[in-house]
Amino acid sequence: MLIFGRQFLIGISFGICYLLGCSLAYDGNSYQPSSPPTVYIHDSSFHPDRILRVTTQVYPLDCTTRYSVVINGSIPGPELRFREGDKIWIRVYNDIKDENLTIHWHGLTMRMSPFSDGTPAASQWPIPPMHFFDYEFELQSGDAGTYFYHSHVGFGAVTAYGALIIEERVKDSPPFVYDDERTLVLTDIFYRNDSDIVGGLMGDPFLWSGETFNVALNGHSRSPNATADKESTSCSYGVVTVKPSTTYRFRFIGGTVLSHVFLAFEGHGSMTVIEVDGHYVSPVEVDHIEIGSGQRFSVLFKSKSIEELSVDRINGKDQYWLQMETRTRALITVSFAVLAYSDADIPDRFTKPTTPPLLLPTESFTSGWLEDELWPLPSRPYDDSFPQASEVTRRIFINVQQNFNVNGTKKVMWHQNGAPWFENSVPEPYLVSLYKNSKSAFPDYENALKHGGYDTKTKTYPAKLGEVLEIIWQNVGNTQSGTVETHPFHAHGDHYWDAGCGTGSYSETVAEAMLQDRMRYGGPIKRDTTNLYRTPPATTTTPGAIVSWRAWRLRVRNPGVWMVHCHIVQHMMMGMQAVFVFGGKNDLKPLTKEQAALYLEFGGQAYGNATYSPRVVHFWHD
Repeated sequence: MLIFGRQFLIGISFGICYLLGCSLAYDGNSYQPSSPPTVYIHDSSFHPDRILRVTTQVYPLDCTTRYSVVINGSIPGPELRFREGDKIWIRVYNDIKDENLTIHWHGLTMRMSPFSDGTPAASQWPIPPMHFFDYEFELQSGDAGTYFYHSHVGFGAVTAYGALIIEERVKDSPPFVYDDERTLVLTDIFYRNDSDIVGGLMGDPFLWSGETFNVALNGHSRSPNATADKESTSCSYGVVTVKPSTTYRFRFIGGTVLSHVFLAFEGHGSMTVIEVDGHYVSPVEVDHIEIGSGQRFSVLFKSKSIEELSVDRINGKDQYWLQMETRTRALITVSFAVLAYSDADIPDRFTKPTTPPLLLPTESFTSGWLEDELWPLPSRPYDDSFPQASEVTRRIFINVQQNFNVNGTKKVMWHQNGAPWFENSVPEPYLVSLYKNSKSAFPDYENALKHGGYDTKTKTYPAKLGEVLEIIWQNVGNTQSGTVETHPFHAHGDHYWDAGCGTGSYSETVAEAMLQDRMRYGGPIKRDTTNLYRTPPATTTTPGAIVSWRAWRLRVRNPGVWMVHCHIVQHMMMGMQAVFVFGGKNDLKPLTKEQAALYLEFGGQAYGNATYSPRVVHFWHD
């Protein structure tokens, strides 16, 4: 039901504006303000494209049960599939009686849907218990790829997640040929419930969550301690079913909250990487995949022929393992799933190998990482060019370090340049503050320039549209023992260019030489999640010493409030996150006072419940 039509809006003066508006015009470099959008009542006449209902229940996992957040009654939640060009509404019900909720659409830029990014302290108020929120976005040309969605509140992402696949437009085809595809979501298994883990991470004294007990495939895993009598779907290996002589696209999704996973298939040789984080890449043959939390990889996988299967069976081989091993942590966890052929009986899922059938590589910075072997696909150019060194406006260094006994307590936190950031660091979401007080709430750009890019008043990193930022992450030994860890850093908003990584402190000379070498092979690729590695075999150093770095380059073109954080959820909750504000007051998108008011209060008019139909701005659907 329409409540504010366009004719009515024409004569209204715009007393308030907001970032990242509904109908911004894109000029190839940035999204420009245009006319205000329309507001509708989402009553019974409104039909969302998908509905997700989020609740908590005791759910069977890894041969036991756990009180968990679930989506549509299952772990994982339903796979969502759309096409480029689709305009989408997804209604998310928070049926949890005592917890707030948001859902983040991981990897999608949300470039013109300001309240739909799913970040509770940055872009929107969380969905209150027993309320719902309608998320809106439009998929653009070039968005085809592998993504996922997950809770962005507390520790809920460990079980509240699902695959999100974007296909090419009907008239288009992927740049690689394959017969079929499978989605493989990797996740961690923790037995303690979310509230216990959160209480320990935020507590005084601090209590670590522990390491992952197992790595699950599509929600299935078999506990190493399980007994044979536990025959149930919750106590079985994940199964990937294939046909002989078929080329598959396997879409791997790093849905883990902690683990960096190395994986490979027994007896099947190499795979070919073709897509990373929603971008096609030049094909790279690999014998294993390395996937951190938040990352996605698509590979081409060729199954065995009937003749090859016959030979294997004569030799007593009738089942194949997908072996998954954690890396970059003190404890290595070895987990398994099954690759099953449709012409044979699915093997006994309870017969695990007495010894791991594969010898996966060890963690080694010096011998290189898969991320270092990826190049753009020439036939699928990006919508902007890689910024050269001469274009870089300024460089922002962000040193990350674990701090013990903070402020005389027994708490443990992760700091960026000496400061943590938490969901409760601000009284209301930044975007809401900008709506309410657009002049006073904006970061002080000049103050930020005096403090290494960080505005000490708003606790944000501001940037002007048109700038080219080089963001340097540096890994610092912790304050107690000098221990360093690997951090998969994820950026909300626009994707960045992966400008390389190295050991020790960042050196402009060394980094630029590495980039020029990469340019000979097509240059860097765009990503949304890359790893700031520790430097094995030395996982400890002198407290305060810098052991490694990761560089990003980013053209600032999408006005908005964007989170950047370590995708290890424990680290994020311990303070390892930051907020970037792109654009200034002159870049705001017009919004009427009445329209803005829908989103300014917790549980406000844009949030529906059993007795109230929400008032919603339509950013894309006019």
